[in-house]
Amino acid sequence: MNKTLKRITAIVQVLLCLVGITACTPKEPTQKVNLYYLDEAGTILEAETREIPKTAHLTDTVGIVMAELLKGPESEFLHSPFPEGVSVNSLNINNRMVTLDFNSKFVFKKESEALFARTSLVRTLCDLSGIDRVKVTVAGKPLTSVDGTKIGILQKSDIIDDSELVVADYKAVVLYFASADGQHLVPEYRTVIVNAKESLENVLVNELIKGPENDHLSKTIPQETKVLSIETKEGICFVNLSKEFKTAHPGGSMEETMTIYSIVNTLTGLPNVQKVQFLIEGQKEEEYIHFVFNEPFLPDKALIKQ
Repeated sequence: MNKTLKRITAIVQVLLCLVGITACTPKEPTQKVNLYYLDEAGTILEAETREIPKTAHLTDTVGIVMAELLKGPESEFLHSPFPEGVSVNSLNINNRMVTLDFNSKFVFKKESEALFARTSLVRTLCDLSGIDRVKVTVAGKPLTSVDGTKIGILQKSDIIDDSELVVADYKAVVLYFASADGQHLVPEYRTVIVNAKESLENVLVNELIKGPENDHLSKTIPQETKVLSIETKEGICFVNLSKEFKTAHPGGSMEETMTIYSIVNTLTGLPNVQKVQFLIEGQKEEEYIHFVFNEPFLPDKALIKQ
């Protein structure tokens, strides 16, 4: 065998080894995620599936997802709901909530545009296992709506149909939760989403069921409680709750007081509500453990501690 042939043979052997090594090298694990962008008409959000590296830490995954989301869609028929130049200054995850701090480019001229951006964030991030809530700040300051109203923590249950996004409204409300010692009601100021298919009364009671955002306050309603219906007639708000409102309550006269009047004082803060009549599974009940429960309740401002 001449020298040239030997060299060619050696090169071929090296190449075959390299091919063998490449073929045997395991691929890095990946995962598929959904990123939500505006459709061509700019009226609904559609999911674009993208493959990203699979990481061992949720914080790393969220960082990658946010980088991909802000890059914009790969499809020419989709559009990003975020202003040009938006970036994430920092992110952290605590108790299944992502807190994102954006740079000062996270601003919008119209509230409908801001709604799409916030909904894109919540849908994208809450699709990830381990994430239930999203909190947004801008350059270290609380996120506000276009009119300056503070926006609270957002979660998947806040998401409304795309068809309702452009007509949804944000309302600044006051909710009442129990103080740390359980002896008083303390106001918590929050901004809530109200869409055309849901009354503000319904939103408020569901917010109470979620519990306070302030760690120094305590929730007053059993988590298992479901709102079956709410209707206000001639100043009386009829609040129809599932049986768990009563059966899952731990009891205790002061605890019951906090439960009843957190709802009553919250709802009577609305201009159209003067009293609250409770129903359990559509029926009036004589008692709520220790309370007479078959008559409408007036607010009790003496329980409130600022």
